[in-house]
Amino acid sequence: MKILKAMIDLVYPPVCYSCSASSDKALCRECLRSINFIDYPICLKCGKPVVREVGDCRDCRSKRTYFSAARSLAEYDGVVKEAVHAFKYRNARRLADLFAGLLQENLSDLIEDADIITFIPLRPAKKRQRGYNQAELLARALGRRTGKTASDTLKAVRFVKDQSKLKAADRRRNVRDAYAIKKGAETAFKGRKVLLVDDVFTTGATASECASHLAKAGAKDIKVITLARTT
Repeated sequence: MKILKAMIDLVYPPVCYSCSASSDKALCRECLRSINFIDYPICLKCGKPVVREVGDCRDCRSKRTYFSAARSLAEYDGVVKEAVHAFKYRNARRLADLFAGLLQENLSDLIEDADIITFIPLRPAKKRQRGYNQAELLARALGRRTGKTASDTLKAVRFVKDQSKLKAADRRRNVRDAYAIKKGAETAFKGRKVLLVDDVFTTGATASECASHLAKAGAKDIKVITLARTT
């Protein structure tokens, strides 16, 4: 395998998925240094950066959420936006382990507290088209690093419009009853602390909808972790 990788690297030299500079890692040192990591103070509910730490921000108070806390690694701009786009649409699967390492380094408290890891599913047609689910790759990379089970237990049960093109209220309606627990997995979460993984957090509508089904399945607590969030 090492010989094969060396031959491939010789023909197709590895580059940074953000700036395209030659790099033996998925992101080069310069790009890693320029990431806008999210730090305190934040809203302790949704993880939004705020002027002063609060238990729930104005955005959170206006809606019901089924997760107890959400945290994101970085702001969805610059290097992270480019890298997430590559991760989702350009088959940049080797970013999964790098991202998992950054999450483990910066958000270890949420990860260590979880009993089990799961992820936001893609519709089967979209997964077939893309060839993979980036949230699943990330969850499984976290599982390998932590020794925790990364469980494929949620499914998309109907078509939803692209959330990025909808207003906040429309996003909640768009994903209502769009997900479910897979048959046979109903007991996997009973009495357990769950870490729900996705790539980008915007309004939290998709995460909350999925968390509602985990809660109905008996999850003791659900926290959400994402690579980035819009601010």
